[in-house]
Amino acid sequence: MCSAESIKIDKSRIRLFNLAMDNLVKALRIKRKLTQSELAECCSVSRQTIIAIEKGVFSPSLALAYKLSRVLDYKLEDMYDFSPLDKEIIMPDQLKD
Repeated sequence: MCSAESIKIDKSRIRLFNLAMDNLVKALRIKRKLTQSELAECCSVSRQTIIAIEKGVFSPSLALAYKLSRVLDYKLEDMYDFSPLDKEIIMPDQLKD
């Protein structure tokens, strides 16, 4: 069986993933001519949260990522590139008995 303990995550890849997503949030916010305060208000979070996301020091929850995607008019699935994680996934039909 798969367990949380058996899943190893390369934190450096996650950091790069976060930075790419965060830079996208900033670029989309600027493109939409929104200030950090306006984006924060639209997503019901603090301006400090938006700053932290844009700096790459905070990863938004799925709920916040959804809000960001809606406000920034960008598909959620296009905001994230999960493909590097695919090789870490074991599908149920691949499990050994």
